[in-house]
Amino acid sequence: NATLTIEPAYQEGSDIGVDKSVKPIARSYFTQIVFAGDLLITRSQLARKMATIALDVDRQLANRAKELKRAWTRICIYGEKSGSAGSDSAYRTTNGLRAWIRDNSGVTDSASSALSMSHLNGVNKSVVDKGEYVDTLLCGTDLVNSINAIDASNRRLLESDSGIGYAVQRILLGQGNAVDVVVDGRVELGDLFLYPKHKLRWRPLAGGAMFIIVA
Repeated sequence: NATLTIEPAYQEGSDIGVDKSVKPIARSYFTQIVFAGDLLITRSQLARKMATIALDVDRQLANRAKELKRAWTRICIYGEKSGSAGSDSAYRTTNGLRAWIRDNSGVTDSASSALSMSHLNGVNKSVVDKGEYVDTLLCGTDLVNSINAIDASNRRLLESDSGIGYAVQRILLGQGNAVDVVVDGRVELGDLFLYPKHKLRWRPLAGGAMFIIVA
C-alpha cells in the first residue's frame, strides 16, 4: 500500500528530450451586456436651462452607476453562462466565480454545518492538495460573526491594540497560507468562497467606459 512518486533523473550530459510543452487551454467565456436604464429628460426641460435639471441628471447617473455596480458584483459571483453565444434575438450571459469553481474541478462543500476554524482548514487542505494556495476569503454579512467568533486561542494581538471587540481581517490557516477576509452584502446567506486573487481579475466594461446615448 505504499504511495510512490516518479521524479525526474537524468544522466550526465543528457541531450534535450522530447518536447513536453503543453498547449495553453483557452476556456470559453461569454461577455454579458449590462444596461444601466433610461433617463427621461425632455427637450423642453433642457431648454429651460434650469440648474435643478443638471443636478437631477448627475443624481440619476450616480444612482444608475450604483445599480450597475451591484449588478456587476452579483454577476461576478453568481453568473451562469447561457447556452447561446447571443444575437439580436437571444440573450447571452457569463459565468461567475461560483460557476467557475464548480465547473473547473474546484473544491465545493455543500454540507450544512457551522463555520469553524476546523471547517476552513478542511476545505483549504483540499485546495492545497490540488496544488493551489488561496489568499482571499469572500463571504456575506451573515458569516462575519462566525469568523469573528473563532476561538480566542487562535488570535494574535498587537501590543498597540487598544480597542475592544472583534473584527477579523486575516485568517492564518493550518496549511500555512493566510487569507484576507472580504465581506460583501451581495453574497448569499451561508455562502463562502476561497480563491487566489492573483488568478482572478474582474473586468467590467472590458477596458471601456460607461457612456450616455442621447435619444
